[in-house]
Amino acid sequence: MLRIIQIIFVILPLCLSAQVDSSKYFIGGTLGIGYSSRILTTTESELELIEKSYDELEEPTVSFRTGLRGGIKIGENSIVSAGLLFSQSGYRIDTLEMASIHNVSFRYKSLEIPVMYQYTFIKNKSIKPYLSAGVASSFIVNSSMHYMRINELEKYKENASDGVNKLQFGALVGAGISKNFYGKYTLLIESLYHHNFTSIHDGLLERKLTNVSVNFGIVYHL
Repeated sequence: MLRIIQIIFVILPLCLSAQVDSSKYFIGGTLGIGYSSRILTTTESELELIEKSYDELEEPTVSFRTGLRGGIKIGENSIVSAGLLFSQSGYRIDTLEMASIHNVSFRYKSLEIPVMYQYTFIKNKSIKPYLSAGVASSFIVNSSMHYMRINELEKYKENASDGVNKLQFGALVGAGISKNFYGKYTLLIESLYHHNFTSIHDGLLERKLTNVSVNFGIVYHL
């Protein structure tokens, strides 16, 4: 994990520094909220019924992501950025009758490192629309299951880390707008779709987390 951080925050800026001056750098923070769910897929015909039943039971749950981001302007319209974020994703199930529990939610808290490319369409305007795409690696630091027993009001929490693939890889695509203010500050509002390629658990039934979020950020241009 430390090696990944070093690559993003040390090697990448050094490689690009020959093309840009220091005024092209920026750093700031971001906060996002959205919905997370998991996608189940299988190539085994005998598991298709299980896949369908889970698809009918599971529902999205609220997710969030927050942390630091920094980047470099590498052209008139192009930006490369990276971040170090703390995020929570997961999914929920209304009722598991066989286990006599309801309001079941699985939550995965992660340290996330996204690397994004951003292309801005309109130059020299105070409000600029853009598209973004990139990849992300994340490390799950905590997995938990939250639920209530039927006919009880008490909430329960259990560790759910057994068998979890803690290292996750995925892709992001998004769109947003940016607005400059007070000279060196920029406000960012963007919508992001994050799809993990790594299954949460190994097995013939793949379980991949997805997340759709609206993110707000402020960056300072150095």
